[in-house]
Amino acid sequence: MRQRPHGINAATWAAIRALLLEVVVNYQPNNDHLARRLTSVATHFAVWAVRTLKAPIVASDIFTYNSIRKYVLEHSSAPGTRLTRTSQLNQLALAASGKHIGQYPQRGMPNPAAYTSRELANIRSWARSRPEHRRDNTMLLLALIGGAGLRTSEAVAVRVRDLHIDADTVTVTVTGGSRPRTLPLIHEWAALAAAAGHEARPDDQYLVLPQVNGPANRRDRAGFLCAGSGDNPNLAKLRDTWVITMLDRLPTSVLIHAAGYTSTSSLHTRYGQFAIHADDIDAAAFHHVMVEAQR
Repeated sequence: MRQRPHGINAATWAAIRALLLEVVVNYQPNNDHLARRLTSVATHFAVWAVRTLKAPIVASDIFTYNSIRKYVLEHSSAPGTRLTRTSQLNQLALAASGKHIGQYPQRGMPNPAAYTSRELANIRSWARSRPEHRRDNTMLLLALIGGAGLRTSEAVAVRVRDLHIDADTVTVTVTGGSRPRTLPLIHEWAALAAAAGHEARPDDQYLVLPQVNGPANRRDRAGFLCAGSGDNPNLAKLRDTWVITMLDRLPTSVLIHAAGYTSTSSLHTRYGQFAIHADDIDAAAFHHVMVEAQR
């Protein structure tokens, strides 16, 4: 929206545009189309909040749970449109404040939350600084979860032969369970995986914590790898961050498979407050779409 809206003076309009530019930049959209779409959504919402609610031109006062809910109810009639608009505004609120303020948590199930880009960079630095006897295991574990969205149980089941490193991409193959898939790692996490020591090891050896017997024991020990002070990560939140990021980059049919779900409803159960679009894609294009999304 380039023209000044009716009822908004020039100084107020300049302040709104400056605020929303900062919010959209913090969101870090991965393409121009998404940047334009988010800017449009944010502008209409912020103008409404300032004009109707008399909200101060401050992100924390504009992007609130109640204002988002009221705006969506007033401006969207179809349930699907409401879900999409709520998701977009929730993600902009996350970019504005670093906190997700969408739906209140369901009983017994906390809302998923995402790390910011700065927090993710700090986590990667933290992994590289781990004591030598923990460093490679920690770097590989975090690369699999943060870079490909694996569950902790899936990450500790990856074997040496399942990780493929070449000049352009790092991919991991999940072979166990009912959700086998091959995924490229996001490039920042691929670099972390590539930096871990890769001395000659048997192909069938577990990639992470190979000395620990039993999947339950390896899963439990994975938590201890990330214990400590500083920027040590929450592994569930790290996976949530990957899924939430991919919601805006991947068609739903691709994301369901990539995240290890079997249906839209199972994905929606965990991430329903974020955008989940009912689109589709040719299965043959899956790998290409995934590689592009991880760049």
